[in-house]
Amino acid sequence: MEAGSSSLEDGYRSMTGKCKKRQILESKDKVDRLNLLPDSILVDILSLLPIESAVRTCALSRRWQYLWTQVTRLVFDYYGLPSRIRGLDWDDSFFAIVDHILQQLTSPKIHCFNIRFFYGRNKDDAFVSYVDSWFHDICARDTDHIQVDAQRSVYGDIDLLTLPTCILHSKSLGVLHLSGNFLINACDVKLPNLKKFHYSVQPFDSRLLTKLFKCCPLLEDVTLLGDLEESELCLASNLKKFAFTSDLLQGKLTINVSKLKELEIHVRSLSVVYFVKNSGALVSANVSLNSEFLTENDYLSHTEQLSQVISSVRYLCLNSATLRALNKVDYVLDNLIQLRIRLDDSIACWNDVLHILQCCSSLKVLVVFSLRGYYSMPQVINVGDDIPLCFSSQLTRVELHHLPGTAADLEFMKYILYNANALEVLSVELSVDAKRSDLRLWKEYVFCETLFLLPKLSICCEIQVSGKCLSSSSRDFQKKSKTLLCQIRRSY
Repeated sequence: MEAGSSSLEDGYRSMTGKCKKRQILESKDKVDRLNLLPDSILVDILSLLPIESAVRTCALSRRWQYLWTQVTRLVFDYYGLPSRIRGLDWDDSFFAIVDHILQQLTSPKIHCFNIRFFYGRNKDDAFVSYVDSWFHDICARDTDHIQVDAQRSVYGDIDLLTLPTCILHSKSLGVLHLSGNFLINACDVKLPNLKKFHYSVQPFDSRLLTKLFKCCPLLEDVTLLGDLEESELCLASNLKKFAFTSDLLQGKLTINVSKLKELEIHVRSLSVVYFVKNSGALVSANVSLNSEFLTENDYLSHTEQLSQVISSVRYLCLNSATLRALNKVDYVLDNLIQLRIRLDDSIACWNDVLHILQCCSSLKVLVVFSLRGYYSMPQVINVGDDIPLCFSSQLTRVELHHLPGTAADLEFMKYILYNANALEVLSVELSVDAKRSDLRLWKEYVFCETLFLLPKLSICCEIQVSGKCLSSSSRDFQKKSKTLLCQIRRSY
């Protein structure tokens, strides 16, 4: 009996012990870990949420009731803000909602203020008063980042909105992003800590930009979208990154490239662009010319100057017109390791690609995007006796995207495979023209078989093909039996 009762007691103790452990674990799981966090961390979390979600947390408990008012990141989108926030209906207007939220903020520091709104017939004295009060309030909170997108209605004769000049007098501001349709008085600019500036405002105010470049000693990243018209603009000498997009052939833009690391230009012609103080510091360049409505002399203007500026880059992106323009002059790209080309017009030619490869002795990666639709390139490829130096030991990867799979495409790939000694991967993305899906599948299959049968100098090179109907690799192809293993897409 004693032995039996002892074992029974031991079993009971073990069971009760396990139950207690389970209760302790369950009680730990029920602990509200979120409320154990300090207010500072909770505010950081709320600042990462959309403002409407942060406001809704006021209903959680007394502690959370005013916690959202300390957020340091504010994003207001006229097209994305929900119709109801804290009892304010959409009838009270977007501007009243923004004003209501800003009035309750208690945070002395705002890291980011991003607002996108639309104005038209609602532009009255009350509207202007709203906008002025917002920016005066935000600028007074030592904001680091301000982004404004104000679009004017195209209907009716509506005066342009004028933003308050306090935006240009913020000593703490490091990033300023302005886009839309508005004016801003450029009497005085005081932005000593501004490092990044984006400007895509119409009308384009070159006077404002001139003052800004002179009064921002730390400015190093600038993006401009707009037309210079008849004005002249000279960029700051301390810029490290610059992007410019314009559709007009007017005005004059002088770019100081002494410290420039990244350059991006999308224009009709380089005739409006002047480069000065080239020091060879440029690392990356993206240049796109639009020759659709221009004569050869127009879009060839200043090409020789461009070739000197990009001579030291390691990463380069060009479109068809820029490529043809460069091939008219003598240039070398000995430091280039990655080249991206957009064949974006009907006269794009593989011969232009082969020509620039002769100038890139250190090239490792070649990427070509065919954006010509189903235009057929010239079927004759002029292959010279001189094989590009990069083919001997440098070129390891070639990517060809959106190819229609013409005979010229195969001829170009044949040349690459036969001469590139160190090639590891040839990746092809097909965009075959066919009205029926079964015909497209057959064309893609024939293309893969033809491509995989081409001779290649590099033994370890893998050819990868991806089409709309199938995908395959040269490793899945048996030359003797001409058996091809491929994956058929379900969408097919």
